Amino acid sequence: MNRAILPSPPAGGIALVTGGGCHLGAIICRDLASLGYRVAVVYHRSVEQAEGVVAGIRAQGGIAQPFPLDISDPAQIDRLLHAVEEAWGVPHLLINNASLFLPTSLEETTWAALEYLYRVNLHGPVWLSMRVGERMKGGMEEGQIIQICDIWGERPLAGHVAYSVSKAGLIMATRALARELAPSVRVNGIAPGAVLPKEGEANFQRLLSRTPLARQAGPSAVLQAIRYLLTARFVTGDMLHVDGGRGLV
Repeated sequence: MNRAILPSPPAGGIALVTGGGCHLGAIICRDLASLGYRVAVVYHRSVEQAEGVVAGIRAQGGIAQPFPLDISDPAQIDRLLHAVEEAWGVPHLLINNASLFLPTSLEETTWAALEYLYRVNLHGPVWLSMRVGERMKGGMEEGQIIQICDIWGERPLAGHVAYSVSKAGLIMATRALARELAPSVRVNGIAPGAVLPKEGEANFQRLLSRTPLARQAGPSAVLQAIRYLLTARFVTGDMLHVDGGRGLV
């Protein structure tokens, strides 16, 4: 019986990863470099960590370069894209990973804090996706945008109203952009669950205990999801849940 050969992730493309200097973003950057991507490691304040990620990629024979960005500033987004294009060209892949996870209590949250969280988690990623999507659509056969969302964008997290709302907005933006940018650009999202702790270890273990699979997948679960989307050429506007079944309970 003949079996279809599964496609390999594309090699030699240009990948832009926000929040690429640390935590999950750094792991994503290193994995993309291992696939042959030239990786724009985009960072905000973690300059030393981003330079370390780039140095590590180069030591393994990969190609990477650090780029600064405050994603809450549209002017900086424009400067970033100009710098990446000057260095390598239009990105083939954008992964919006940068995010701000902050509690927003009803009693203490200020308007300014609310606005900044939305600018970082929603306005900036959507604006960057729109600007990159325009360039992809106008200059290549196939581009891809992947949004790192959250299960808390589909079910509210107590004490984190603004965070949950921002991630819910990013999920809808993923679907809307997928429709606007088709057929040459695919836009999908990944909604991780208990992959890396955002809060203290006790809270993280509590989340794991409420997860049907009851174990920590680690960042490799997100990497597997990204690799799937890189080759899933008939998938767009979708949200891939990597949550161990947490959304079921």
